[in-house]
Amino acid sequence: MTVRPALGAGDVYVYAHGNGAIHVAYGDGRSLLAPLGEAVAIAEGCAAAGCTVLVAADDAPLAADAVAALHDAGVSLTPFAAAGPPQTWGDGTDALMEAASLGSDRILEDLLARGADVHRRDASGSTALHHAAANGSSRAIAALAAAGAAVDAPNDQGFTPLMLATSCRQLAAADQLAALGADPGRTPGGPAATAFPPGNRMVVLVWAVPLLFVLVAVPAFWPLTPFGAVLALAYVVAYLAILPPRAFWRAGVPVRLEGTDLVVRPALRGPARVIDLRAVETAGMGGSLGPSAWMGARWILLGHPDGVPVTRRGLRRLVVPRGELDALAARVDRVVVVPVSGGRTDEVIVPVGNLLSARGVDLSASLRQQLESGRRRAAAR
Repeated sequence: MTVRPALGAGDVYVYAHGNGAIHVAYGDGRSLLAPLGEAVAIAEGCAAAGCTVLVAADDAPLAADAVAALHDAGVSLTPFAAAGPPQTWGDGTDALMEAASLGSDRILEDLLARGADVHRRDASGSTALHHAAANGSSRAIAALAAAGAAVDAPNDQGFTPLMLATSCRQLAAADQLAALGADPGRTPGGPAATAFPPGNRMVVLVWAVPLLFVLVAVPAFWPLTPFGAVLALAYVVAYLAILPPRAFWRAGVPVRLEGTDLVVRPALRGPARVIDLRAVETAGMGGSLGPSAWMGARWILLGHPDGVPVTRRGLRRLVVPRGELDALAARVDRVVVVPVSGGRTDEVIVPVGNLLSARGVDLSASLRQQLESGRRRAAAR
């Protein structure tokens, strides 16, 4: 309702939105969203008291039906404005989605009884059932499913309602959706494999460049002067001081994602292997997290039984943020390091992060931040 008329003390203004909402405004400044039956009762009371009932509506079937119901109740209506185009709210949501999110059962049941579209999607491709699942609205989930809402419909990021319920820690809602027939084995993006760019290997190989420089420079300048020997020794000591741990050199460079299987290949040499992401309970980030950091080198740290043993000191040398170091060290003793190139970070973090999030994996704050930023960039493209 974009324009509100001037109302007398006892007058009411009823605006029927094309998205299903019925907005009732009173002359004393109060306003509310009401089910159709309640809006009719308010209008009847106002008319019986000799007050004015102003009405306006969007140009949509749900709005027209609401105005018709007021006419059928015998209420004398004063038109306020010509019908306009149907309105949506922020991010393309409608009244059914908002009611599902907030657990407004009266509004939701009224909308379903009036024939609101349970398959309509917002700007992210989510339905009302996605909103109910993410907010743990059990009665809304039951009502929407009974009205024919698709329990396995993915949104634009590949998330089904069950995946959203799991990632938002709405475990009762997840159990409810599974009981309604949602497939717990589905993963974001479906069964097709997602291939990753080969450039991620360079994140590990670039660390070998300083060592190669020493191996080439020392023979070239042999025999070394005393000053040159001290300089070379200092260089090697400094390099060893910042050298990442063994887990980094055994990094699993991402090749492709197949369902819940992440296929990785060692950065240096060796055959590809499969990391079952269903075994991951904790995941974090290491490396240069800032957008302007050197080369933008980052790596995902997967707590996995097939990973390389790592200590708190090893995690610190993997450049885990200080505020996350202790929590990650307490939960992870073996890691798979997955390097991601700064220029194409989103291509790995978004599909892998989506899958981990959908399965309820504990993601560190920095990994969640990288995932959310990647999602926003993907949505903007």
